[in-house]
Amino acid sequence: MKRPAKLVLLIGLGAGALVDYPPAMAVEPAGGAITWMVRPIPPFNQLRGTHASPDALDDPMLKLIAKVLPEMEHRVVAASVSRIVRTLRSGEQVCAYGGIRTAERDQFSVFTITHTSPPPVLVVLGTPVASVPKSANGRASMAALFAQQRLRGVFASDGSYGPELEALFKAASQGASPPLYVAGGDDGRLLKMVALGRADYTIEHESVLDDADRRNPNLHISERLTMLQIDELKMPEYGILCPRNDWGRAVIHRIDEAIPALIANPAYRHSVDRWQSPGALNRYRVELERFYKLRAQGHANPGAGASEMATLPGSH
Repeated sequence: MKRPAKLVLLIGLGAGALVDYPPAMAVEPAGGAITWMVRPIPPFNQLRGTHASPDALDDPMLKLIAKVLPEMEHRVVAASVSRIVRTLRSGEQVCAYGGIRTAERDQFSVFTITHTSPPPVLVVLGTPVASVPKSANGRASMAALFAQQRLRGVFASDGSYGPELEALFKAASQGASPPLYVAGGDDGRLLKMVALGRADYTIEHESVLDDADRRNPNLHISERLTMLQIDELKMPEYGILCPRNDWGRAVIHRIDEAIPALIANPAYRHSVDRWQSPGALNRYRVELERFYKLRAQGHANPGAGASEMATLPGSH
């Protein structure tokens, strides 16, 4: 008789297509333990402190996914992106939860999509908003913003802002006013730097801005900063990354097969939507429903194709 999946919380010391499965897979991740590495990003995955969410790392979605592998003991470790990458490269029996697929990560990991969210926005300090170039649809153009080299952005050095912006970041780093990169920007540090005038803009989710405002009431962050939608960004596709070996492929295969049934559980969607900005959820409702409908039908890349337009209030 299989015992229920057990989820254990450990605090870490450091901060297209799906997997190409072999035709006949002999390896199964039977027994043993699996360590889930999670990047702490308030308000999504908070660990400690006055404003910590008591159930953030006791994540409902992760608990549902753990039930797909009931014969294994599931441990959760908080870790930085750089630590997660190092561990996946080593081939250890760990998987990263809530990650984004990139071409670089494909070299050492296998991936399956679990959920999506409204895309992050450009967050700009005060008067420089007028200097942000816009596309014909009224959204901020990151390509033009980097090209004009008038404003300076600040970003997390170990984060991924999506494949749409990777080439732009690389080109901008060679310019006269290269972006500023800061390690460990997951505690609202980047937003505080912009609010204090140490940089002109950053890219962040609306819910993170709301959380930073609650954490730093004296800075009046939301009053100082303006949000603009980004023309180049689509809704990010988050998922699970496991090492690119037989063990990792077997884990991803089991989870991928279970995704349609998991999505049918209302608790699955709620585990993601509860952290999102209500306004962002409303603007992207059509796209979110389309994504989960296609993913429940087994589509590997439900976010591909044209997107419905959703506009921030007051944006031009």
